[in-house]
Amino acid sequence: MLKPFIIALTLSLAPALALADSNKSVNQSNTSAEMTAGTMAYYSDQDYPKAFEWFKKAAELGEMDAQAMLGGMYSKGEGVEKDLTKAAEWFTKAAEQGNMLTQYSLGILYYSGNGVAKDATKAVEWFTKAAEQGYAAAQYNLGIMYSHGTGVEKNSVKAAYWYTKAAEQNLPNAQMSLGLLYSAGSGVKADKNKALYWLKKAAEQGNKDAKYAIFQIENN
Repeated sequence: MLKPFIIALTLSLAPALALADSNKSVNQSNTSAEMTAGTMAYYSDQDYPKAFEWFKKAAELGEMDAQAMLGGMYSKGEGVEKDLTKAAEWFTKAAEQGNMLTQYSLGILYYSGNGVAKDATKAVEWFTKAAEQGYAAAQYNLGIMYSHGTGVEKNSVKAAYWYTKAAEQNLPNAQMSLGLLYSAGSGVKADKNKALYWLKKAAEQGNKDAKYAIFQIENN
């Protein structure tokens, strides 16, 4: 039986930095300068210790993107000793402000029990927040959680819903999973044509399991 898998955390967060808004407070304007310095040090100079110092200053003032970057640096040990507990703390601060990538990352951490106590229910909560903002990997992982009843009541209809969201964003694993649901008639009405449509989409991106599934469907 083909089984989907949770997409692992890359631990390489590089969120798009928000441009300073003319209506921001002076305090927020200060963090913009620190974010710029941190970004230059991180991406242009690759001076991680210096970048860490700048991001920490902005993060402590509440700058969401700096908090996300700081969490990423703790998670990878860039410019600071690797510490997944501190990574989770900074991810949480950014996630609570609506940062999509850190919401997804927290879902992974709670699912795996790295840096936080393992908690599938909290993993679902954070995946949901990121999925609702359109993050394909979170949508796919949420589909898996609903499909298997992990951290949430098993619900094939909701699994199909989230697989579809991710598949429409061209995520091959989601396309494969959705194709299998259409083949089995699980959460959706059985439809061989739709099953093959999505499986072929995944196969075109090199998904070997999808290629095997196509062979099975076409030869049965």
